[in-house]
Amino acid sequence: MGNNLFSLIKSCNFADKKYINMEWKVIIESNNSLEINVNKEIRDIVTKKPKFINSKGIVYIGNHSYQVESFYIKYFLSEAIEDFKKETTLPNEEWVDIADFPFYQVSSLGRVRRLPSIINIDSIERVTKGKSGIIKSHISAIKGKVVKPQKVGHPDIEGNFRLGVVLSKPGISKTFLLYRLVAEAFIPNPNNLPEVNHKNRDISDNTVDNLEWVSKQENIDHLHIERKSLIGLYNLSLKEGLSASAMLNKLMRSYLTMQTKCS
Repeated sequence: MGNNLFSLIKSCNFADKKYINMEWKVIIESNNSLEINVNKEIRDIVTKKPKFINSKGIVYIGNHSYQVESFYIKYFLSEAIEDFKKETTLPNEEWVDIADFPFYQVSSLGRVRRLPSIINIDSIERVTKGKSGIIKSHISAIKGKVVKPQKVGHPDIEGNFRLGVVLSKPGISKTFLLYRLVAEAFIPNPNNLPEVNHKNRDISDNTVDNLEWVSKQENIDHLHIERKSLIGLYNLSLKEGLSASAMLNKLMRSYLTMQTKCS
């Protein structure tokens, strides 16, 4: 009996040690009866008994069901953001914040994601049936996601579409061309050139290495180059350390000089 009691006490002490330095935060939605930690574990505040979470990540509190992930975002936002960043970042991918749209980022591989966030939502609660009520505010957790791009406009002669993404914030929802988001975030434009060129002429390829700022005329000139010739042009431009447009201009000047000498 003594040995069994000793073993029980020892196991309980071991279990407690697991949570000695663990931060717990009270879940307001549970009428302050439950708390959650950074490992997404939920327990009773008084008894410390774990709350059952089903395989879909749902916990039941009274007659209501809640997603544990939403509690995690609401009470451990910075940790939730860091987790999401790690989960959604590919090898050699860089991310930059998108100006004027909090929690949205664009990547060097031509992707957009929305980070987990919390927002205040005002709702109207009726005092009596048929009458206007009072406005109450509550905090809502928004899960992070990689934004799915959509086709914009008409396909080019090779059947490729430009891609756009919808960015939203309170009161505003707007579609942005993906290649411009990438170019504005990663490619310097000291000469304030107005257009973005797809080097390989695949307008659905919005990786940063396939984009460059150009003038309107340079963009038009690029359309008249055969696709096979583009490969040679860009290989040469990389070797010379020039942009594709600068390399094209250099080749054209050399050609005109040769033509003048021959004539």
